[in-house]
Amino acid sequence: MSVVDSALVLRNELAEIPRLARWIAEFLETQGLGDDPSIVHDVQLCLEEIVTNIIKYAYAQEGPREIWVRLEYRPDALVAQVEDDGEPFNPLEHPRPDLSLGLAEVEPGGLGIELVREYMDDLSYHWNASEGRNCLRMVRRLAVSAA
Repeated sequence: MSVVDSALVLRNELAEIPRLARWIAEFLETQGLGDDPSIVHDVQLCLEEIVTNIIKYAYAQEGPREIWVRLEYRPDALVAQVEDDGEPFNPLEHPRPDLSLGLAEVEPGGLGIELVREYMDDLSYHWNASEGRNCLRMVRRLAVSAA
């Protein structure tokens, strides 16, 4: 099984989001997935949402920090991993919003991770205590064509 991966280090600035989007698009294109709008949409939306939340909420103190993003292509899946050295926070433990309410009535917070839950097939989180990093892993399964 052939595995291809790429890594990107971002500054904790919203101005980095377009660079993230370009990197994702280029990676997917080189793997032959750039013409699949659902994959491009799902991966970009989820990574942009997670990185934006890290930039806005992860750091108690101001100042430059880094966010590490890794994409891995496997024939059956795309695996994305995002790491930051902000405050320990497991987004998967955040209370799920009540989507039966109208959008205007839903409490702020949690809608972004709910989108990530919707578009990704598998999510896992762990706190890497030795490096002081939040690690979120997201998997988007790919249809495997019969040979």
